[in-house]
Amino acid sequence: MKRSGWISILLAFTLLLSIVLTFTSINIHDLYTFITNRDGDEAQTVETLPEEATIAEYDITDFYESTDLELKDVIRPSGYYYHEDQSFYWLNQEDIQQTITAYFSSLPMMVENPDNILETDNFSNLFEEDYLEINFREALPVGLISNYTGVDDLSESSFLMNQIVIPFDDNQTVYLMNSETGEYLEAQMTEQLTKEELKEVISKNTDNAIPVRRYYGQHHFIYLPTEQLTRDSRLYTLEELPENLFISQMFSGDLEPKIVSTSNTSSIYRNYRYSLEINNATKRLDFMISRIDDGNTSTTLEGIEDSFAVIKKYEYWPGDIRLSNRTNGRITYRHYLDNMPIFTVPNLPDYGASTVHLRNDSSQDVYRFQTALLIPQAFINDVSQQYTLASDGEVLTELSELGLQISEFDAVSIGYEWQTDMEDFQKAILVPKWFFYYDDQAYAIDQLDSEAFMKHREEVINEMRGG
Repeated sequence: MKRSGWISILLAFTLLLSIVLTFTSINIHDLYTFITNRDGDEAQTVETLPEEATIAEYDITDFYESTDLELKDVIRPSGYYYHEDQSFYWLNQEDIQQTITAYFSSLPMMVENPDNILETDNFSNLFEEDYLEINFREALPVGLISNYTGVDDLSESSFLMNQIVIPFDDNQTVYLMNSETGEYLEAQMTEQLTKEELKEVISKNTDNAIPVRRYYGQHHFIYLPTEQLTRDSRLYTLEELPENLFISQMFSGDLEPKIVSTSNTSSIYRNYRYSLEINNATKRLDFMISRIDDGNTSTTLEGIEDSFAVIKKYEYWPGDIRLSNRTNGRITYRHYLDNMPIFTVPNLPDYGASTVHLRNDSSQDVYRFQTALLIPQAFINDVSQQYTLASDGEVLTELSELGLQISEFDAVSIGYEWQTDMEDFQKAILVPKWFFYYDDQAYAIDQLDSEAFMKHREEVINEMRGG
């Protein structure tokens, strides 16, 4: 009987506890809201959206950031080569490249007389000494190479350069060259950075550099490795940028665009000044700007600056971007990953670049912008494959079998080739290959026997012969 009384008390306590817990669980949200919204310094508030609010009422640009690169960041060298005691090295390590750039960013080479343009006749002896050669993919106004050079008055400098040669001699003179025209400017390194100091920094890093041999190219030397190189492929998942991201920016502050046409393959938006076409089949956009006035006369430098303003505003590539080509008013900004340029197989659109078009008149106004809606999202590391890239001897043999010579090409570099297999734009496979630059176009080594390259080569040869 006594035991039965204790059991009754325990059951009553259990029932009471159950009621308390149930009440607490029902009202815990109200209790939390009361605590977190109290007045006082320790109080925290939680902003909630109105029940009728939708994502469409918010600016989509808040969810994406365009590139934070500056103009000087996209005008970067394509190659660094060092000659010492009859040996040649490709300084392909990113850390030594950054070190050299940092030196000259803080202590630029000064051009005292940008109008004193000289000819490079009888200049070959310069390349017999120890030297550092810094190449750029495109000849650009000397004033734009601001990571390396300083010019007192940019407006007076019209000289285009694509090469810096620093001979390691006893003076501070360096040479800013245009290898296509055979012209150069002299510049001076500051006394705070001597050639001897620069050479010492480079010499300490040659153990990690790639030994190369020097060959004559179309306009300047081409350096190829003496041994085979290995590089890994890359697999990325892809993100497709929403078209509203571009519509909200490109038509901002102007008359709302009209939808001219829309289909499974493309959508076109247009107002009195702008036209935007989104190609859903290729995942690329084409933005056109109509001229509303005659425009003002501008220089080459100003035209390039205006083209980059478009990149700065509408480019969302997460890696490096570099100005790689400027032909007939078309300026190409190539995308980079792992310090290597990205190209695509011949049957794909160029997902590795954005292109800005300038008007073919004295204004050089921007009138067109083309880019891809696809950007890399996540790198999938465990599926990479290792590829072997040919040595210089193997490259020359392959060219010879095709009836080609290394001297026909402007440059040779390693890049990634974006493959056709994309699984409905869900992934990008990037395969490392040798790329050969011919008449402002890049061809992978396995494209040199293609009908497209042979036709291009024949056209160039006929044009050189005058027919």
